[in-house]
Amino acid sequence: MKARRAINDFLNDIRSAAIKAQQFVGGMDFDTFASDEKTAFAVVRALAVEGPTKNQFVPKIAGVHGSSTLIASRNPQGAEENWTAVLAFLSGLIPTQSR
Repeated sequence: MKARRAINDFLNDIRSAAIKAQQFVGGMDFDTFASDEKTAFAVVRALAVEGPTKNQFVPKIAGVHGSSTLIASRNPQGAEENWTAVLAFLSGLIPTQSR
């Protein structure tokens, strides 16, 4: 069984990725960055969530995307199930506090 990662582990991952992205674009202005496909790709990949921290949920109903999958009027048959999945994901990230 994999050990649970602490919140600081996730924050360190984000910080490391941000530092890499800054190094990739060091000294560039936006126009140079936007026209440099390799650098743009590297920055996007550095900031994308991959590996053990990635958690992807694909709704069963096609045609409803993003946060609209959580709105009952936009996704009447799946919003409740999607909220359940989001809350389950969040509860895995936030350590429970004992009193």
